[in-house]
Amino acid sequence: MVATQMLLLISKKMEFKALERIPKNKEIIYNYLTTEYDMRVFRTDFECKCGSKKFFKRIKGFKYLSKYKKNLLKFLFSPYLLPKINNK
Repeated sequence: MVATQMLLLISKKMEFKALERIPKNKEIIYNYLTTEYDMRVFRTDFECKCGSKKFFKRIKGFKYLSKYKKNLLKFLFSPYLLPKINNK
């Protein structure tokens, strides 16, 4: 019961904003690197299967990105990660 309540509390604070109008039935993608600091801690890291050859292969969290890649994604970061980019 406590875990369920905690999950509900967290989900109430989660907010998504579209950067463009989303047509009906269009696939929506989500970049975990903009909200997750360290996915290896909970063993939730995974291989990305999006097919892009130029971006990320193993999704481990913000903590493991190069400074260059952190700055590429900066405009998408959650408020939780914004202070961390300035400290690294």
